[in-house]
Amino acid sequence: MIRLPRKSHKALLVIAVVVIIIFSLRNYRGTEIDQSDIEKLKSSLDSSSAVIVGNNKVESLKKGKDSNDAISGQQLKVNNIANTINKDVKDIDGKEAEKDKNVVYNVEDYKIKNDKAYNEKIDSDSVNNDRLHNEEISKKINQGIQGIASGSQENDGEASSSSSQLQNNLKEEGKDTQEIINKEGNTIDEKENEVNFYTQIFELISKSKPSIPALKEYVNGHAAQRFHTETDIIFSEQYLNGLLKISDEAVADLKKNHKAYLDSVLAQDYQIFGDPGKVDEGTKGIVIVGGSKFNLLALINIEYLKILKSEIPVEVFIGSKAEYDSNFCDNILPKIGSNIRCNLLWKEITNEKLLEKFKINGYQYKTLALLTSKFEKVLFLDADNVPVSNPDYLLDSKLFEEYGLVLWPDAWARTTSPKYYEIADIAVGDKPIRGYFMDKTEFNFHDLENTIPNPSSESGMILVDKKLQSTTLYLSLYYNIFGPDYYYPLFTQGGAGEGDKETFIAAAHVLKQPYYQVKKAFAFIGYHEDNSFHSKALGQYDCVADHNNYLNGCAEDPTNEKYVEPSILFMHLSYPKLIPNQLIDDMEYVKSNGEHRRLYRGSGIKQDFELEINEIFDQLLCENYDDSKDELKIVEKGLGKELTFIKDKDLLQRECDEIFIPHVDYLRENPEQ
Repeated sequence: MIRLPRKSHKALLVIAVVVIIIFSLRNYRGTEIDQSDIEKLKSSLDSSSAVIVGNNKVESLKKGKDSNDAISGQQLKVNNIANTINKDVKDIDGKEAEKDKNVVYNVEDYKIKNDKAYNEKIDSDSVNNDRLHNEEISKKINQGIQGIASGSQENDGEASSSSSQLQNNLKEEGKDTQEIINKEGNTIDEKENEVNFYTQIFELISKSKPSIPALKEYVNGHAAQRFHTETDIIFSEQYLNGLLKISDEAVADLKKNHKAYLDSVLAQDYQIFGDPGKVDEGTKGIVIVGGSKFNLLALINIEYLKILKSEIPVEVFIGSKAEYDSNFCDNILPKIGSNIRCNLLWKEITNEKLLEKFKINGYQYKTLALLTSKFEKVLFLDADNVPVSNPDYLLDSKLFEEYGLVLWPDAWARTTSPKYYEIADIAVGDKPIRGYFMDKTEFNFHDLENTIPNPSSESGMILVDKKLQSTTLYLSLYYNIFGPDYYYPLFTQGGAGEGDKETFIAAAHVLKQPYYQVKKAFAFIGYHEDNSFHSKALGQYDCVADHNNYLNGCAEDPTNEKYVEPSILFMHLSYPKLIPNQLIDDMEYVKSNGEHRRLYRGSGIKQDFELEINEIFDQLLCENYDDSKDELKIVEKGLGKELTFIKDKDLLQRECDEIFIPHVDYLRENPEQ
């Protein structure tokens, strides 16, 4: 066995491995080794940046056979690895991703501008969806629709590539796969060794890509955006089948590829995404998707978490180099806490061509943020979804331990196409088992047995145990990779909030994994003005208290003596987001007559959350802000104005002096009654 000094260059280790294999090949063939064989092997090792020969040490080593004979006996597999890695690299699209422009805080028009893909996907889909979402809510409330029923329907938790060919070849001979080179500090970098794994996963996805055109045509328009409690419309099978245009051939293609991917994942029995060694057993933490202007929202959120005495670590996921702010990751976050870090996707998946091939961005980041996290048990939060009390207990709750996946409801009726259930090979019943129309001849499709119950889901916060729900996350990844073209339209049919939000519950449902969706509908938080209600935030409730009501049989019956009213735990500040230019441009804080207003009235939160979150905002951004009256103090004033997306600091300070600082004074002087 060749043994290298600890301080030897990595290249020497690779050469040593090549030498071992060459001698093994000589023993195997009994002939001279051709120079072309050596060059091919070296080239393959260089291109992969790793030497991977399996997931566990070769079985013959375990049985105590001579190590040289064992390596020699694996000659064909080593050649297979070398050829496999070369093929995987060549198969990936080699197109260079466009250089994304940095977000600009522009003095002329106050607009935040960034790269085209990010602007189109995040600003258009997310911000505009949030705006439309809240406008639709406000419209419906103003039409006289009275709230949302507190209970949602019961749900008892019913809910490769050439690289994988190598793994299958090894399995056929009863040999698990694992890297063989791991000797006293001489291990090749773990990140490089993960390249083969990620190639396998994304090649599985690639090989299971639907071959049909994107589903973009609607026969009778998009699905109606209606609250799930409304009874003047029935989302019947006939109605839902009459929206998205999808042929029988398209269904067959989607079904074939869905099955191929799912079968492949289940056969591999992946437990953790990437190298299992990077995920500490039982670790718990919060994951937030940041990047560019969302770093400010993440910073506000984290500062408030620390004020709430949250002690669990936090990861801020950054999906692309275009959205990366090194100052935020390397300097700002460490000042808040030693257990707060950035998780950079291109550092976790080092073969960036894999990501470029699928053009991953926007809503698709969420699943990857969860899968690449070092935490095993995760509370995921959108950057603009702020806990109002310490959420640490959620990750230790019996509810989370039992289900491993906890979701929160959206307001809308579920509008998933019935064709999805055919694609996912789910046999749907023919009689309703829940809902308002059980004794009617016409009923909501999603009241049938084996369908996903109403209401639809909101993914601004998710509790997930990655070990218990590993297959759920892998299937969710598949849904999100092909979401914009296929699965987002299938799940929502152009209805409210189309995006990643249904991919988690759908994946768990297909796999019959346990999950719990909170029964109590969220609260619309906003204000009344000009005889209209303006929704500005969503208040989501404590899932543990909600589940206790469920166990007592009264989750949907607040009149029951056993019912205990859950408190709001999360404030999803979806529109407006706390971005300076958005607050200014849309005149959120100041009316046309110059008067200030409160945005979050009637929340029932015990503290003055609106005042506290704006104090944090001003402490982070406003140079002339006097925080002497603030009971809550952030770690260091002015951290927010150091973010790179804020280009014109003079403009920001003028806005602080004219709008943001006076607004905090107004909130102090006008507490909510």
